[in-house]
Amino acid sequence: MPHFACFLISITLFSFYLVLYQTVPDIVGVRHDTTSTLSSSTPEGRYEGIEVQTGRLSIDPILYTASSKTWALQGLHYQGYTLDLNFTQTSTVIRVVLRGRKSTLFVEGDNGRPRKPVGEEFTLERRKFHLTVVPSDLYDEHWSQVPYQFESRKLPEQKYMPEVGNGHIATVVNGPNVFVNGLFNGLGPKSSRAKIPSLVAFQLRTNHSKEQLIQETYTLDVRRGTFKEVKVYAEPGMTIEREIFAHRELDRLLVSVVTITRNSTSSGEREDSMLVWIDGLPDTRLLKSSDITFQQTTNNRTTSGIDYNTAVGQTNTPEVPDLGKVLPVALAWSSDVRNVSIEPGSTVTMSSVVAISVLSDDAVTALTAALSMPRGKLIQRHSAKWESYWNSGFIYVDPNENFQLAQAIYGSFYYLLSSLPNEQDPKNRFIGLSPGGLARGADNSDYSGHVFWDQDIWMYPPILSFYPDIARVVVESRTQALAAAKANAVKYGFKGAKYPWESAFSGTETSPWPPSGLYEIHVTADAAFAVRQLVYATDDKVGIIRQLKLDEWAIEVALFWQSRVECSQEADQCSILNVMPPDEYHFPVNDSVYTNYAVRLSLELPAYILSFTGGSHPDLPLWAHTAQRLTYPTSVTPDGRQFHLEFNGFTPGVVHPRSRRNTATVKQADVILLGYPLGMEMSSEMRKADLDVYLPITVHDGPAMTWGMFALGYLELDLPNMAAPLFEKNYDNIVQPFGVWSEDPGGGGALNFLTGMGGFLQAIVNGYGGIRLLEDRVTLHPQPLPHTTTWKLIGYRHLGYQIDIIFDFTRRVMSFQTTAKNSTTHLVLELESEGIYDLSTVGQPFEVHLEKSVIRVFNPTVDALISIPVGKSASHAAFHIFPVIRYAVFVVLICFLLRFLFICKRQLEGFLYSKGESNYRVK
Repeated sequence: MPHFACFLISITLFSFYLVLYQTVPDIVGVRHDTTSTLSSSTPEGRYEGIEVQTGRLSIDPILYTASSKTWALQGLHYQGYTLDLNFTQTSTVIRVVLRGRKSTLFVEGDNGRPRKPVGEEFTLERRKFHLTVVPSDLYDEHWSQVPYQFESRKLPEQKYMPEVGNGHIATVVNGPNVFVNGLFNGLGPKSSRAKIPSLVAFQLRTNHSKEQLIQETYTLDVRRGTFKEVKVYAEPGMTIEREIFAHRELDRLLVSVVTITRNSTSSGEREDSMLVWIDGLPDTRLLKSSDITFQQTTNNRTTSGIDYNTAVGQTNTPEVPDLGKVLPVALAWSSDVRNVSIEPGSTVTMSSVVAISVLSDDAVTALTAALSMPRGKLIQRHSAKWESYWNSGFIYVDPNENFQLAQAIYGSFYYLLSSLPNEQDPKNRFIGLSPGGLARGADNSDYSGHVFWDQDIWMYPPILSFYPDIARVVVESRTQALAAAKANAVKYGFKGAKYPWESAFSGTETSPWPPSGLYEIHVTADAAFAVRQLVYATDDKVGIIRQLKLDEWAIEVALFWQSRVECSQEADQCSILNVMPPDEYHFPVNDSVYTNYAVRLSLELPAYILSFTGGSHPDLPLWAHTAQRLTYPTSVTPDGRQFHLEFNGFTPGVVHPRSRRNTATVKQADVILLGYPLGMEMSSEMRKADLDVYLPITVHDGPAMTWGMFALGYLELDLPNMAAPLFEKNYDNIVQPFGVWSEDPGGGGALNFLTGMGGFLQAIVNGYGGIRLLEDRVTLHPQPLPHTTTWKLIGYRHLGYQIDIIFDFTRRVMSFQTTAKNSTTHLVLELESEGIYDLSTVGQPFEVHLEKSVIRVFNPTVDALISIPVGKSASHAAFHIFPVIRYAVFVVLICFLLRFLFICKRQLEGFLYSKGESNYRVK
């Protein structure tokens, strides 16, 4: 039977060949009068398909003789561009011979696929397409066809510039400040990231005229973690390159390298020296900052004779007055960046290397280590560390299918990782992720660098999926602040540990808006949810519980919730009163459905964690009883469907007395988070009702992460047509040319909004991948991303396994390969159709039919009863034969039908042409 299935598949492939690759004789068309030259192996042939339309050039390539294999249009002129078009039986290659000035050439398909910028060369399927030229002053989009490079010919506003960072230090390119993890200045709510003057934000200027600058390029290469600017001058020819990066491996270092190359002079060019000046460097004799008081800079020399400088300082105002603790900072740097004179045919390379730490000795050690290695080695180690991240954990989308999506994924991972450390730093422990990342947050802007629920619910899940070691560091930012959370609970009159809505260095409440600190208490439950997810994903559960003291932590959280909940013995139910839900437009309200269910999970967490350690607590039964009695208000739609109310007394579309904006709208995703990420059990009808009720009343220009959650919900219900436009609303929050995310559509709100990026990545992994991390398994429900046929999860992590997963929606198969593991757990893949496959062998790929499936621990007692044995390869057992037969027969019939219609279309065109209807096209 397997051989018969292979025979049917072979017939299917042959049928595709007949339809797609066999040419039809005597294709006819209209020859347009252009300045192009037409070349082909059969010059007597005819071509039809170029049409100048309003605002675009439409091209419909057709093979025009039976014997033609390839042909070309050379020297096609359009809107200042000169193009060569090469056609084969399957593809079209667009090559830019001459590029128009200050404009971008785009290609877009005739099938609704988004337009893509054309680089030097672009390949697409042989089908109708359109070319559009957009002036750069209207749309200075990147033109690279490499999705990990964001390129532009001009710079945006400074606030939309990208950042370079490594989780310890970060800076916005060309910005005046550098920031360090955990370094804050200001009392209480005024606490914000302390500004360190940047020593790498200088500019270069020459004595060329403005007209002699013939090309400038700015590139953020996220795969290498570098920002590079290139300026090319003429008469005399000179190229200036400046590259900046925060070293990914040696994380104290911020580096800028300048290379100036002057061409040899040609006839008529100047032969005198050209000058290059350095602008924008601060006075390094005494560094100045409104947040930090620095001591006088000192001059030093390494044992190898290299000069360097050091400066130490401390913040001006402590975050908590009772502690009276200001924070130290130290810089050590070496720079040969200077004004230079460039002779013809010469090259000058200069660099500035800056080490920043909270300890003086640490900064000096990092700098001297960097100075002891060749410049090329320093850059190579930085790039190699970034490359290790991309190779071990990533979401891959073919940029030829959906360039916009592929680049958005690269940008989102890059910006998240740039604010995350490689590992926990005992000298400067990680304090958490802020919505604006590590490169922003000065002077009470971009949320001041404070940590919110955004970290636990929005940014953390995709990090856990691909980088669990870093996810552990994120969780530690909560557990290490337990003492401050306990003090915060006492301050508000409760037991246990209450986490602040906003926190910075000290872990105390730093929100400048008092109602959020008082009412928006779900943040404590959000942190507990992150802890639960970490334990789910970790193989050595006892080890991580003991190392992070998660048992003690979970107990303190449960003690807080038990003291905060109010229970009625008569009604046998419990409520949580006077809260602010995720929808911050309404407060204080009672029984926020999101808050209540998140609290239930928090109250149940100690029992779950103690089940691994064998521990106990006398209040476990009480917490379980309280969790079971929490209320979740519901109502019924006009058409009779039950749905969840956002809070008790809420009426969709009606202004509530507790609406602080006098509006009937909802600020952001709230009730819909019950299904995911919280995982509340409910019927599919109720899940859809929740989505349908809250979609029209949610503010459409609100925070970025909302629409990914709506899309995810509809995907869960197998409604991709509802999901796709909601998912693609994410692009409205991406500001080009460097892929910086804004909190609100169109560039408004906080920047660079990591919260939105986290929601976007979850919409892919947990929406289109259908992945759910549960207590005893991971479920998958894969669906095609918009405008894609294949996509991949590279290095998905679970229980010590690193697994590559490929979803191929053309062939309707998915591929699995365990690429690494550090676990003795035996994982298997179980298909919905009951096939079971072994995942425990590293480097052994296999394919299975694309369907819902589960990754779980092998159970020898139960799994021995399954008819398809564990460990069989895909060639023997990956497909159930009867679905294959049905599928193959269906495809064969469709192929023959398409073939018949294809021939009829060409015959009709030939008939019309013979009758003189030369301008008629069969659509």
